[in-house]
Amino acid sequence: MPSREYARHALIGIAPPQSNPVVEAEYNALMPDGVGLLTTRLTGTAEDPKARFHQFLENFDQSLAAYGKAQPDAVGFACTATAYLFGSDEPDILSATSARLGIPVLSSAIAIQRALDRLGVRRIALFSPYPDWLTKASRAYWESVGYDIVSLGTMPDDTTDTVNIYGLTSTGFLAAAAALETEQADAILVTGTGMPVLPAIEPLFRRTGMPILCSNLCLAWALLDELDIAGLAPPANPWETLIGGWTPRLTRL
Repeated sequence: MPSREYARHALIGIAPPQSNPVVEAEYNALMPDGVGLLTTRLTGTAEDPKARFHQFLENFDQSLAAYGKAQPDAVGFACTATAYLFGSDEPDILSATSARLGIPVLSSAIAIQRALDRLGVRRIALFSPYPDWLTKASRAYWESVGYDIVSLGTMPDDTTDTVNIYGLTSTGFLAAAAALETEQADAILVTGTGMPVLPAIEPLFRRTGMPILCSNLCLAWALLDELDIAGLAPPANPWETLIGGWTPRLTRL
């Protein structure tokens, strides 16, 4: 890694959907000292959400071109829905990009699976803020790769257009998550990068006593782990699964 005044341990590139206001905020809490963020945007112009998600993949090279001559040490594709909807398109595109750039390029779904496997989770209480069609796709995806969905929770809000997810709150999520049946689960997984989740993790852990994973937490951890710097922030509280030390930073967001 190059010598830098800032980001002395690593500079991580992150690419959230163009309208997503949550990813940078949660990553600023999750990243340990000495790890910097360089943000670009996944872009698409289609009105139909499914078509827009695919444009995020098609336009990924353009998103990365916005970095110019900057050289991140790893890049996170901070969108989970593309894995659920487009089969091998996402891993194929990201693998080719990683080979071209010579750095790790990981998606939220890849990171979630790594986290589930690291923790030995097979039975999931899945929470989705998505519209019904995408919730069904997310459940089918996790079942197809070998996990047992023992309970499924959703938000009561209208998320027919997925950009509406960006108006959801962690308080609303915490209330809706009360419907999850967690007795048979190994962990709770909250899918999607656009709904605030981190502020709800401590109270949800205190309610359930089990690990709570979300897309942003898993991708942040996987990028740190890929660069062999995850140990910079060991968990300091029982609810801080995989990455520690982020709870006090939430108050600065």
